[in-house]
Amino acid sequence: MKEKLQLNYSLEWLATAVSLSALIATFYTFVIGQHYIIPTVSLINACLFANLAYYGFQDQRWAKLILFWMVAILAAHLFMALFWAKTPREVLESAFLPIYGIAFLFFSALGIDAWRRLN
Repeated sequence: MKEKLQLNYSLEWLATAVSLSALIATFYTFVIGQHYIIPTVSLINACLFANLAYYGFQDQRWAKLILFWMVAILAAHLFMALFWAKTPREVLESAFLPIYGIAFLFFSALGIDAWRRLN
């Protein structure tokens, strides 16, 4: 397990966190919200990210590539949002640029590191 706590598996740990969050959201909406149709979408996300994390930890190249492209698209989305996002800028006001700027730099760094390891 100690070798899995390295930067090499950062995208896998991120996918694990997303999967656990989606699983908790699913149970929350089932139990507290008493919704039975909508939580299945969250459950699909939990299964998807859990499988990507599992196979990424197994060093399967296809899972690592999918995780890389997901982070690359997220970083591109955050970069575009820095210039053209209207609603988040209105909601966050002066905190928008630091939050989105740091998120962009963080996910860009993860993507660059993942790209270096893939090639």
